[in-house]
Amino acid sequence: MGELVSVVTVEGDVLHDVTTEEYEHFKKTCLSFQKSFGLVDWDVYFCFEDLTEDSEMANISWCFTGHSARITLTNKMPVYDNYLAEMEKVARHEMIHLLLARLQEYSQRRNVIQVDIDEAIESLVRMVDNVYLTGQASVCDCQTQVCQCVK
Repeated sequence: MGELVSVVTVEGDVLHDVTTEEYEHFKKTCLSFQKSFGLVDWDVYFCFEDLTEDSEMANISWCFTGHSARITLTNKMPVYDNYLAEMEKVARHEMIHLLLARLQEYSQRRNVIQVDIDEAIESLVRMVDNVYLTGQASVCDCQTQVCQCVK
C-alpha cells in the first residue's frame, strides 16, 4: 500500500486522501461485482469527489431507462487498517443498490402492476441464488433453477 498523501481532521474524525491505487481498486471491484451480479447490461461510470459534507464514503445514482449508473467515491475517508478491504465493502454495497434499482424504480411508479414487481423479484431471486450456487449471476434470462447457459 502506498503512503498516505495527506491526513486531515473533520469533526473529530481523522481522514486521509484516497489514493489513486485505492480508487482504481474500488472501480475494479465494482466492475467485478457488476459481472457477478449479472448487471452486464448497465453502463457504469465512476467519479471521485469530496463527500465529507454528506458523511458518505460513496453513493450511486442511475437512469433506469438508459441502464446507466454513476458511482461516486469520496476522495477523503476515515483511517482504516486495510483500505483495500474497505474499498471492497463499499463497492459491494453500491453494487447491491444497483442490483435493487429495478425494484426501487417500480416502487416509485404510480402505474406499476403487480406482475412487474413479481417479475423483478423473481429475477433478483434467480440472480442471488446463482451467485450463491456458482459465484456468478446468470447473464441469460432462462427460467431454469440453475442456469446452464453460462459456463
